[in-house]
Amino acid sequence: MPMPTKDFDKIHIVGSGNVGLQCGYFFKNQGYATKWYGRSLRDIEFQDTVVSTIALENLNAGISDLIILCVNDDSIPAVSKFIGETKALVVHCSGTVGIDALIQRRKGALYFFQSISKGEQIAFVNVPVYLEAALKDDELLLCDWAKKNFSLIKVLSSNNRLKLHLAGVLINNFGNQLLALTSEIFEGSDLELSDIAPLYNRTLAKAMELGPSSSQTGPAKRGDHNTLEKHLKLLEDYHPDWSEIYKRFSNRIKDSN
Repeated sequence: MPMPTKDFDKIHIVGSGNVGLQCGYFFKNQGYATKWYGRSLRDIEFQDTVVSTIALENLNAGISDLIILCVNDDSIPAVSKFIGETKALVVHCSGTVGIDALIQRRKGALYFFQSISKGEQIAFVNVPVYLEAALKDDELLLCDWAKKNFSLIKVLSSNNRLKLHLAGVLINNFGNQLLALTSEIFEGSDLELSDIAPLYNRTLAKAMELGPSSSQTGPAKRGDHNTLEKHLKLLEDYHPDWSEIYKRFSNRIKDSN
């Protein structure tokens, strides 16, 4: 097996979804020889350019230094098997799939911990990146390479990456649903989501500064039962199923006092 080079000059991206387009576009602008591979040959308009994907069956893994699988989690084992053994380092971008899902000897993970929406243009250099590799040499290689391209990197095992992904869903995906519910409650009033932005931002800053338990406030913390009942009645007018969630969170806060 040839010794790995000190950089990944040729990067092949498998997948043409949000993550695949964003990271491939970023690496291309960083000066890497980047190619995209998908199910078929097609042109995709992306930001200020047109991305031409190559059919995966035409992937020549032997000429690549780094192959990044930006496919859905369920497809990772099959795509890895299709690529087969190669001198290139093969990594996936999943937060929930262990690197053992890859059949290659040189394998790992390159997890971008950020919400990426379709058509959104983000500063990829500022996206936190969590790395893992099966071989120590590849871990060092990935870290050295990542330091040249990203501002925040960290080595993380598959088990801890799964915990991080769960935290992301709790804070980001579920948090966004709370904002959607708030937006519904505000409909027809003089209130807007921007009215809660200062509180929302301060809540996060204070939790980072003091810790979530120490920074907890609110009616459940104070034992304001009349206020809790008013909130529950208001929720019943919008989404009765959220009343049970409100009760469970309130009970958790009360139990932590």
